[in-house]
Amino acid sequence: MQQKKLTLEEWNNKFDCGLITSYRKYNNCGFREDNFPCQTDEFGKIIKEEPRILTEKEVKESRRVRALSIELLRKKYYLLSAPVKSNEKDFAVIFVVDKDKKGKLKEDLIKLGVKYKQDSILFLPKGALNQETDIKGYLIGTNKCYNNPLSFGKVQEIDNKKFIIINGELFFLENIQYKTDFIEVFSSGSQAMGAGTMIRNYEKTIPLELVEKQQKEILNQIKGNR
Repeated sequence: MQQKKLTLEEWNNKFDCGLITSYRKYNNCGFREDNFPCQTDEFGKIIKEEPRILTEKEVKESRRVRALSIELLRKKYYLLSAPVKSNEKDFAVIFVVDKDKKGKLKEDLIKLGVKYKQDSILFLPKGALNQETDIKGYLIGTNKCYNNPLSFGKVQEIDNKKFIIINGELFFLENIQYKTDFIEVFSSGSQAMGAGTMIRNYEKTIPLELVEKQQKEILNQIKGNR
């Protein structure tokens, strides 16, 4: 697909958009503020092993990245890679565009945020990145980790229109006018044919029934919230 050279703000002036990332630094919820290991994972399940920090190689090769991108593409969303930065840390998050105007982006991002173990997702209603409007984007907490600064189902308005929380840290869009790159999910036809397998392989690593239960719970919790 030919990428249209639009800025994030230009995309958002036309469509509802959002930010999500498959990145997660810990093998579960991580540590409490006193560095004591959490005793439950993000789905409330008791864990026996102590949390550990993933290596950069493990993060890079995580099956979450490909599986999440595939699920978004299957829902017919347009995906771009957007840079975020905080101090010396840089990440590429997925900037999701509801180019077909289906009106389900917020719900889909929330459900995928739960499934892919995100601290939060950022939903940007049409016009939210335009500094001349009063429309605000907002973060929605999507897991039950002890150390998540945004509780499960909590909605937090974003006044400055540029922030997202990843792994409990505040990041900002490096340049709101940056022309982002279209995300290439498949490098070959055989990879595309194996898309379903990639998702199923990820699903084997999570308690699917519990995920689906929490997806219903969070949608009911925020019902009527904007």
